[in-house]
Amino acid sequence: MSSSQQQNPQAGQGQALPKKEADLFKNLVKHYEAKQYKKAMKQADLILKKFSKHGETLAMKGLTMYYFSTDKHEEAHNLVKEGLRNDFRSHVCWHVYGLLHRADRDYGEAIKCYKQALRIDQDNLQILRDLGLLQIQMRDLSGFVVTRNSILILKPTLQPNWLSFMLAKQLLGQTEGALQVIDIYLETLRSGNNTNNDSIELLERNYAPSELQLYKNNLLLSLGKWEDAMSHLNEMGHCIVDRGAYGWNTATCLLNLEKYDECISTLDKLMQGGRMEDYRLHAAYMCAYLMTKEKDNVDVRKWWPVGGHEYGGMDTPATKFQLTKEQSRSLLDLYQNDLLPQYPKSLATKRIPLTILWQLAVSGTDEAKKGWSVALDTYMRKGLTKGVPSLSHDLSSLLLVASSDNQYQLALDPTDVKNHAQYGQILELLDDYITNLRERSQLTSSDEKKEPPSTLFWVWYCRAGWYELSAQYSLALEDIARCREHTPTAVDVYELEARILHKAGSLEKAIESMDVGRVLDLQDRYMNNETTRYLLWNNQPKEALEKISMFLSQKEGPVQSLYDMQCSWYELELAACLERQEQYGRALKQYAAVLGHFDDIHEDQFDFHSYCIRKVTMRAYTDVLKWEDALWDQPYYREAAEGTIRIYLKLHKNPPEELAEPDYSGMTAAEKKKAKAIARKKASKKKKVAAAEAQAKADNNTTDNNNKSSKKKLHPTEQDVEGDELLKKNALEECKKLSAILSKYAPSHLSTWLLQYDVSIQRGTGKSLMALQALFQARKVAAIDNHSEVFTRIVDFCSRPIPDDQPAVVQQVLKEQIPVLLNHASSVSDFVNSVAAEKEQQKCATRLAVAKALCQHGGKSPTEAAQFLVSGAEPDNVESCQEALRVLQEEWKVSDESLISEWKRRVKAQFPLLDGW
Repeated sequence: MSSSQQQNPQAGQGQALPKKEADLFKNLVKHYEAKQYKKAMKQADLILKKFSKHGETLAMKGLTMYYFSTDKHEEAHNLVKEGLRNDFRSHVCWHVYGLLHRADRDYGEAIKCYKQALRIDQDNLQILRDLGLLQIQMRDLSGFVVTRNSILILKPTLQPNWLSFMLAKQLLGQTEGALQVIDIYLETLRSGNNTNNDSIELLERNYAPSELQLYKNNLLLSLGKWEDAMSHLNEMGHCIVDRGAYGWNTATCLLNLEKYDECISTLDKLMQGGRMEDYRLHAAYMCAYLMTKEKDNVDVRKWWPVGGHEYGGMDTPATKFQLTKEQSRSLLDLYQNDLLPQYPKSLATKRIPLTILWQLAVSGTDEAKKGWSVALDTYMRKGLTKGVPSLSHDLSSLLLVASSDNQYQLALDPTDVKNHAQYGQILELLDDYITNLRERSQLTSSDEKKEPPSTLFWVWYCRAGWYELSAQYSLALEDIARCREHTPTAVDVYELEARILHKAGSLEKAIESMDVGRVLDLQDRYMNNETTRYLLWNNQPKEALEKISMFLSQKEGPVQSLYDMQCSWYELELAACLERQEQYGRALKQYAAVLGHFDDIHEDQFDFHSYCIRKVTMRAYTDVLKWEDALWDQPYYREAAEGTIRIYLKLHKNPPEELAEPDYSGMTAAEKKKAKAIARKKASKKKKVAAAEAQAKADNNTTDNNNKSSKKKLHPTEQDVEGDELLKKNALEECKKLSAILSKYAPSHLSTWLLQYDVSIQRGTGKSLMALQALFQARKVAAIDNHSEVFTRIVDFCSRPIPDDQPAVVQQVLKEQIPVLLNHASSVSDFVNSVAAEKEQQKCATRLAVAKALCQHGGKSPTEAAQFLVSGAEPDNVESCQEALRVLQEEWKVSDESLISEWKRRVKAQFPLLDGW
């Protein structure tokens, strides 16, 4: 035997270890799987004492060391690599290397290692399972199907292998294939070929077979096979445990099979089972009922898409579509004469007729309008007598505006709200209630009983909330003052007052009001959190931390507790506060914490890939996978990513002095070398001092049971507290990475494309087409024409010269598409002037953007631009109004004081309590 084979028996000829060392290696693996890492390391050392270059032992020792000590990750990697070099053809070494990459969350490299291991041992079940887990985690669905098929061929007697292959087919979009897999598997169970004790007993009324049958039925529904799905439910209904899902699937099938009477009967049973508050169920009921009356109406059939997934919250056909008079009367008769007597305590059956009556009143007779008024009066009086704080918000859902496609949208703009007919009608009712309560302690003159004093309080409260919707803040605050005088201990009043004060422009007074309400009930976490939020809006992070600390564990410290609880709303508000204070490092630290939370959430799904298959929770598992696929479109993630991009763009344009490259142009070569050496020495020293201070802090806070100091790993909140390491990152690379994620997963949001444009412009002329695409997408997503942010970027892009250093085809595309961006105007100046010529009043932000463009590209003087701004801008937003004043005074330096006075007067009329005006 050669000397190399003596050190590594597997090298070259693949000779096995001697029996003694082979047993030690088995014990090594056993201890590693039992997480007895210290014992495993001892076993590895015993083998390596005799065979120092044994590749598999070196690899296993490295893997064990990785988990044994967090400080030796680099050494662990080196050991695994050394083992791989010594035995390159060992599937164990490649498998271990893949496990190491998986522990580092480097799933792409781990998959490569697993595939290399399978080239050596293609039928290794453990490697195939590990590969499948990573493929579903990374959504490599085509590879996942191949891997699960291989596992099924090797072990066809195990139920999880069939279920996993079926799931893989469905996720890849091969739903027919998934159904075939289910049928084949169920056939093996019927024929008795499957001897596994864990297999599903088909005829048992148990959870596992119930879930499998419902999963199969959902697949049939997704394919639109209504008859097959209905037959399947009739055949297997006896073993389905989840009767709610069974009933809903049955109703969906019957509705699409046009068996409307049976569908209504099924929905009735679901309501009797306790689901009378489910608005999606009510929407299906309404569609089915209308189809019994109008079987040939194509429009009604379109109201119910597959599964009814377009209906969310309190949506029904009455809130989404314009009903005819006959349809409204039919539905009203259904609720008043059938559902309401049957379910008198149901809130949904009381609330839905109100919307139907409103539709009937809009296009109906005086009698219909009177009926709507009576129903509205009855509904409001009940809410006011009971003292429902959310009544004004509930009534705001009646402020619907018809669109061009015969659908309804909720009025959100204060001007639209104020001009809405129902707004004035409800306000008039509230005024009458107040007059009657003051004169005779009754809501109406026809009432027989007296109302308690609290009713007047809740009417004032409701009217204040109603005024808030139309931005009539002065009137709202008058009602709030009456409420405070009437019942000074009502916490809800102070929360509403703070919200209105903030919208009226006085954040300081809003904080005072919110804090008064918080003190009234110190156990109210919501009021405490809202006070914290307002303090952060006012750039008071220390005071905010003191407030939120009242509900946090004092053992670990508030900062650590907030991080461990993934309190993203606080971290985002704190980051925005620090960004406004230009503490960019600390702001990036908070944004990075939120991004890290989402990485953890994405990583946490790893544990469910095998668990859910084993427990046969197939429906819930597929829902989790769909939710995880949309994880990067969650509002908190988008806010953190957008904030990070904004800061890095600022740092790219204006890097801080400590990060800026010194000017070496006037130095000799020797002086330049010496200056660079000094700079490196200072940076290294600063880094070491910061690390030593952080470690000393951790050492002082850590004690063992004998009160002796001991070291521990720094908590993420204690590492790089000032965010210096984040500031040193390549700003454009970070922006590029995050903007790519947002473009892929959050394409329906305007901010995604605005930031994509900003990043593309900063990356240079080579990204002109990417910037052009972002502008077209932004204009498509923007809800209004000439959105201020989109307009500003279109003007900026089109005013830039077409780059000469780009290929001819790129230049040609730019020449063709720039006129399209400009609405086929001959120049940027003409485009700006055409937008400025629009006569209707514009939002302040839009008017300001157009005014700036007129000054820069439209040939207008600052005074003319200022006149344009003041004459037609609608003061709708505090921030944009303040920015307009800054531009007038500082940027344009307008000498005409009458313009500035007029602007201040108009803004104060809308925001009477605006600070600093």
